[in-house]
Amino acid sequence: MSFESSQFAIAFDAWVLQAVAASRFLAKLYRGLKDEQQASAAIWAGQPATERMERHGLQTHLSEVLQAFELEHFDETKAEAAAWQNLIAAQAGQCLFFAVQVAKNGKPSPGILGQSTAANKAFSRALVSYRAAFPDEMVAKGVERALLQASRLGAEAFSQDARDLLEADRACMFRDARTKFLDVLREQATLVLTS
Repeated sequence: MSFESSQFAIAFDAWVLQAVAASRFLAKLYRGLKDEQQASAAIWAGQPATERMERHGLQTHLSEVLQAFELEHFDETKAEAAAWQNLIAAQAGQCLFFAVQVAKNGKPSPGILGQSTAANKAFSRALVSYRAAFPDEMVAKGVERALLQASRLGAEAFSQDARDLLEADRACMFRDARTKFLDVLREQATLVLTS
């Protein structure tokens, strides 16, 4: 199975587009509110995904992702919170993807290591910027939703890529991967949000 046809690669591309769309939505929103600090933070948190989108030629799908988000979220405050959650979920998913690639290969190649580091920094920046924009209780719930979303999608893709498994074994693999992914993401988010 080639990398490009793997479910995890497909999920990765979706996370890239989700991160770029959320980043651009937030940057536009904050510029309209004359909050350059948050606009810059949103751009910075989406930058690694933007670079990957351009490198992999995914730009053609960005407008439909942005339009779908804007149609679903017409209330500005709810849209702002949802965009941060989408950005966090997308960056978390990308972090999972790189962690799985490193685990598969035993040690990271220089290219993967650099991309993984950039994804982890973007994930941290999104968490910090979300916390700056909303009350702690709301942030805690939103981050948890985002991490649940990323770990579920990551586990689905990961288990679907194991093509030789029986369905019962695949379901077990999904549950185990989702739990492991969620634990890793919660640990990483807690480190950022409590520092």
